[in-house]
Amino acid sequence: MKDARKKWDKPGRQEDKNYMRAKKEAKKAVVRAKAQALDEVHEELETPEGERKIYRTAVVREKATKDSAQIKQVMDGNGVVLSHQDKIKDGWKGYQENLLNGENPKVVFGDRIKYQ
Repeated sequence: MKDARKKWDKPGRQEDKNYMRAKKEAKKAVVRAKAQALDEVHEELETPEGERKIYRTAVVREKATKDSAQIKQVMDGNGVVLSHQDKIKDGWKGYQENLLNGENPKVVFGDRIKYQ
């Protein structure tokens, strides 16, 4: 048993050499396949269809990075539901301007002033 173990642990065995050779060849094959795939992708991207793919990919990535917790619908002061992003921004802008710049009615109760 000990002799078999010593023989197994002995460096430079033929099985080890075959394994290392096969491992190197497999790595080279993977490198060649990756290089070929990248060449094909680069050739495809140089065409007009490839250029459109680049822009589509950019749009998809940009949408993926947007905050998913953002508000999709808002009700304006008149009770109308706003769902388009630009209209929502305009609605908030109007609300903030009215809040900060508009006159709010005041009601006096004794020595206190209450804003409505």
